[in-house]
Amino acid sequence: MSPTMLDPNNAMAKATRAFQSGNFETARTITAQLAVNFPGNPQVLQLLGLAQTHTGDARAGFETLRRAMALAPQNAQIRFNAANAMLSAGKAAEALEIASNLPADPPVLHLRALAAKAANRLAEAKQHFATLVQKSPTDTAALNNYGNFLNEIGDSKQAVSILQRAKAADPKSPQVLLNLGRALDANLQPNEALKEHRAAVSLKPTDLDILFQLAKSLIRLGQHAEALPLLNSIVRKGEKTAELLTLTGISEIANQQHSAAEQAFEQALAVEPHHRGAILNFGIMLEQANRHDELRQFVDKVADANDAASEVAYLRALLLRREKRFEEALEIAQTVKTELLDEALLAEFIGKLHDRLGNADEAFASFSAMNVATSTSPAARRIQKNDGADQIVERIALLTRDWHSRFSETPSHSEPAPVFLGGFLRSGTTLLDTILMGHPDTEVREEEGMIFRMEDVGGPVERLPSLDARQISTMRSAYFAEALRTKSREPDSLLIDKNPLMTLWAAHIHRAFPIAKFVFTLRHPCDVVLSCFMQNFQISENRISFLDLRSAASMYAATMAHWERCREVMPLDVHTIRYEDMVVNLEQELRSLVAFLGLNWNDGLLDHQRVAKERGHIRTPSYSQVTEEIYTRSSGRWQKYREHLDPVLPVLAPWVEKFGYDPI
Repeated sequence: MSPTMLDPNNAMAKATRAFQSGNFETARTITAQLAVNFPGNPQVLQLLGLAQTHTGDARAGFETLRRAMALAPQNAQIRFNAANAMLSAGKAAEALEIASNLPADPPVLHLRALAAKAANRLAEAKQHFATLVQKSPTDTAALNNYGNFLNEIGDSKQAVSILQRAKAADPKSPQVLLNLGRALDANLQPNEALKEHRAAVSLKPTDLDILFQLAKSLIRLGQHAEALPLLNSIVRKGEKTAELLTLTGISEIANQQHSAAEQAFEQALAVEPHHRGAILNFGIMLEQANRHDELRQFVDKVADANDAASEVAYLRALLLRREKRFEEALEIAQTVKTELLDEALLAEFIGKLHDRLGNADEAFASFSAMNVATSTSPAARRIQKNDGADQIVERIALLTRDWHSRFSETPSHSEPAPVFLGGFLRSGTTLLDTILMGHPDTEVREEEGMIFRMEDVGGPVERLPSLDARQISTMRSAYFAEALRTKSREPDSLLIDKNPLMTLWAAHIHRAFPIAKFVFTLRHPCDVVLSCFMQNFQISENRISFLDLRSAASMYAATMAHWERCREVMPLDVHTIRYEDMVVNLEQELRSLVAFLGLNWNDGLLDHQRVAKERGHIRTPSYSQVTEEIYTRSSGRWQKYREHLDPVLPVLAPWVEKFGYDPI
């Protein structure tokens, strides 16, 4: 006779202890034997059904519990467990039916809410959740599940409120903090979301899901440098989902690691060949690197990815634009609908196609939509918008002849001074720096942080006259150390530091390098401001000014006033090169520039298209233009948009005349 026949009570107690300790397999083995010998015992069948459910066999568990219900139809606990098993088996509607006549206590309400949610009976689920948290106002699990439900159905505002109550009930729950962060993200509160995700990680630093959510929160705010190590650490721990690898690729690009980004996208597509995000971002990367043939092959390869049809269509439109088939590209672009493509990026693309087709009003409307989308993005929301023009004007007031007369003598230095190339954004700096890269004796650095590091060490403008020889040497050392941090220097080459807004740091540059040469790129002020408005810049404190024409014009006027004041009070060695002259007679302008820089003429300077293609990824918005032949279509473009520019022409007119252009 089996042990269960000899002492069924002892066997049942042993099975119960096993179940309560999480040893479900043992509980299932014992109760299965008991059920053979005592098939009419509802308590045995109940425990067996629960053990079956917890060992992954929810269907068998429900069938067993249904037998128990038939034997004890009034037993609410058996009915409750049967409903739970049915929910686990994916039979949400049946679970609701079983639980319908149970007393509406909190566990039953929770079960009904989860079952109604699973059955897509959302109004019913919301009512059950609301009743539940009313009866159990400090039940963390109930509040957490209700908040998640609200966030999933799009009510992020109420979700935040409910999850904040869950946090108050249990402030040390990583899961609650994680879900609160998700709801805050959905409610367009990215800074607050980041705070909650950081707190969740501090409580459970090894949880990969929480680490991933923190990384996604950082990416939404454009903080890719901090997100990338988190993503890479998750990958190293064996997690290699297509979503994770795609986000890793996006952050690698933002951190200028293009080879690593390509590898991440390829891995994502190996995991999930039709992953929409990987297809879109890998294709965009190829286009921005001017690898058109590879992009064409890639588009052909993923042409059958029906789930990614909109993403593939966008990539086709990019190719059509490169082939100058603008009408076809526009027709496709206007049909693209995907939440994965940045709204501002698509609006910019459509605007540029309209511009090439001569549709000025439609183009301006698209660029306006682009800037509205950018202004409401999480990255823009985290920037405290200030009037950059006013800050520049305040600095101009400090730049006096008396201020400069108090400069102590600058110590000599052995390393040659860099050349500083800039003027204003969209003034032709990328074209010119690409051309200069074609000279064998130059080393061009493009929008790196050397100037900013020098300012950090030197301090504000008003402090510059008081700097002594040691402090000035420290400024220089900081500059060159930053240059070495990004990559090694090329020996015996002329360092050309290109930053479009170097004009705003002219005082710091002159204090550290008094014999430095400046190359000032000049372009018609109206064309510059219009082009800035038309460009989807990566948002920053300086570039947030370009989201509307008035602030863009004010920023331009203040920057030029600052530059002119610097030239008045400091003996700057400046060579001005006009964009309009450069695109008409490139060789003549370059010969003059090369002589100013003290370089020998090299015919390779005239083959900028080759240099641009060899560069690979170009980090500025001009990446596509600099691979084309020199063109004049951008000169005088503002005339087509004159009606839209009317409000800012009074601000720009003095600078138009100052720089020798025809009066407006």
